Amino acid sequence: MMSGLVEALVARCRAKAGVTDGERDDFKLLDGFLDTFARFHRDEQPPMVMVRCPDALRERLAADHPGIVVSERMCWETEGWAWADVPIDGSIPVATLLELIDESHTLLHEGLDDSKRFLIELIARDAAPAEALSDLIEHHGLESRRGEIESLARPAFAIVTSAAGDDEPPVGSTRIGGRPDLDDSTEWPRHEDGRPMTFLAQINLDELPEGADRGPLPPRGLLSIFSAWGRQDEDGADPLPPDGEPTPEWTCIFHFRDPSGLRRRSTPDGVNDFPAAPGVIVPIVSLPQDPEEPDVEALGWDEATWDAFSGLLCSYDFLQARRVGRPLHNQLLGYASFIQGFDPAAGEGRRLLFQLGSDDEAAMCWGDGGCLYFFADPEARARGDFSRVESAYQCN
Repeated sequence: MMSGLVEALVARCRAKAGVTDGERDDFKLLDGFLDTFARFHRDEQPPMVMVRCPDALRERLAADHPGIVVSERMCWETEGWAWADVPIDGSIPVATLLELIDESHTLLHEGLDDSKRFLIELIARDAAPAEALSDLIEHHGLESRRGEIESLARPAFAIVTSAAGDDEPPVGSTRIGGRPDLDDSTEWPRHEDGRPMTFLAQINLDELPEGADRGPLPPRGLLSIFSAWGRQDEDGADPLPPDGEPTPEWTCIFHFRDPSGLRRRSTPDGVNDFPAAPGVIVPIVSLPQDPEEPDVEALGWDEATWDAFSGLLCSYDFLQARRVGRPLHNQLLGYASFIQGFDPAAGEGRRLLFQLGSDDEAAMCWGDGGCLYFFADPEARARGDFSRVESAYQCN
């Protein structure tokens, strides 16, 4: 009986606008650091829920419900409220339990700044990307820059991975890691130092959603991405590429126009590989993440304009990640999400081709939550020429 009540309370938390599930039945707003409004402890006897409780409410309830006590789990100073442990054992009416959850959510919501509350409003009405961007431009005082911001938007695609099942993914399908699908005439690529490159990902362009803006990509076929950046020790996370500055020879990208003739290839000895993580291609809209992006520099924005745009960008990226269901780490086209600032590999007319993030499903970790980036000339890649791909690596 109590388990059913716990589930009902959890459902109440999950239905709140802007809520994100954390670990241990930990419910937050916008996934903010320490922005928790309810935490369930199911394994205790009786089960407990910890909530933010206004002092006046707790004092009013204390006479009839002595089980509601100030929690010792959270140890920082608060004013006008305190964390309270509330037993879920039938001693407290359901209406009171719901009231405590609602009050905790309200208390946290009222402490958010205007931008975060506005973001929660957008989530509550499930604003489409174009509508959300339009509203965020107005909210952040950038109406005079509306045309410029909308002109910066580029079509892109998130690659959303899932854990590999017991069966091998179909030949020619999009995935991160695993073993590549190549034709019989294609040899496993090697760096000029003689060592084989690591297979990182393959993307079937026929799996792009129908009607989506493909940007400068070949109309169909499969891209297979290998790179010396992928070299790692079994127990290490940092890439172990060749010595010196990265060159286009560090990366090899094949474009197979007809994936139907490909076959699964075994990984050569001495080459690290990753579990195959099937990927679903989801269209998104990408905005520049760094003020040194050439398209942004050409607009001549001052620092105040970029700061306002950064606030918009933070909210917009959060909304897109929420719609996709995953942080936007693996991305085809668009702008790179630089971790340590703009990289020269993205200059001289090149644009992002592919960004590969640290991906748990493929057991990939690039340093400390890092990314690999691959940039190419748009006209060359539109005709299927990937012979001059520049690359970079950044991590926290």
